[in-house]
This record gives sequence, structure tokens and C-alpha cells, in this order.
Amino acid sequence: MKKLVQGNNQTIFDRISDRLFLLMLQYLNRKALKNLQKDTANAAQVQHQVLIEIVKLQQNTEYGKNYNFATIKSVTDFKKRHPLTTYEDYRSLIENIANIGNFNQLVAEPIILFQEIAGTTGPTKLIPRSLSDLSVRWQDIIPIHCRIYQEKAHQ
Repeated sequence: MKKLVQGNNQTIFDRISDRLFLLMLQYLNRKALKNLQKDTANAAQVQHQVLIEIVKLQQNTEYGKNYNFATIKSVTDFKKRHPLTTYEDYRSLIENIANIGNFNQLVAEPIILFQEIAGTTGPTKLIPRSLSDLSVRWQDIIPIHCRIYQEKAHQ
């Protein structure tokens, strides 16, 4: 039954599996594009919602308590309570978390890895990543991989 398809080393089951995978990626691509278009049309509202979700999630961390995140209900509240910052404002805290492991100083979820990034100037930076942070990033990346897979499949 696993007869090879003529002129190809793939079995018929491999070809069906590849086709199902491609159909799944196409579905995810359409869904992600639709979500992106909807979010783009309502960018200010989406950004406000994301900010409030992040502040609420982080309100019980040491950092959240320092800036009274529990009382922040709007972008205006956030601007009043939280100063503009750069990576340098977080560097010692992030390095402390990397060395000691007390992630709750800054974030509510466990840090599963530190991503090293480097620009053209300045020292390397450590970016703490949680599981949910990475899963959200993958949701954004799937459509890109879908397009790459589609292009390769049609070559």
C-alpha cells in the first residue's frame, strides 16, 4: 500500500501529509492576515488593550508594585505613573534576574530563556522571554513561514 509515487521518492502518504500540512498553513495564513487587517484598522484600540493586559498581568511583580500598576486603567494613567525608559534603565535588574533567577522582580511569568541581541553599537543586551511571549511571537511568524513553504512547494 505504501507504493512509491512514480518518479518521486515520497510515498502517497507523504504526499497527502504534505498537502494537509500546506492546507493547514494556508488556513492559518488567512486567519492571521484577517486578524492583522482588523487590528491595523483599530490600531489605537488594540494598543490600548494590549497595554492594559500587560499592566494587569504585571501588577503583582515588584516592578508593577513600584509603579502602582494595579490602579492603571488607561494610557493616560500609564503615562502619569511610568517614566520613559531605555534598556539601560532595566539592565541591572535583568542581569540580576539572569544571575539569581528571581523573575518576579520584573515579570509575572517564569523566564524560560534570555535572548542575546546586539546592535551596531553598545554592549549586548539580554531580553527575557517567557513561554507566552514566545507563543505570541510564533503566531505572528506562522504566516511568514506559510508563504515560504508555499513558494517552495510550488517550485
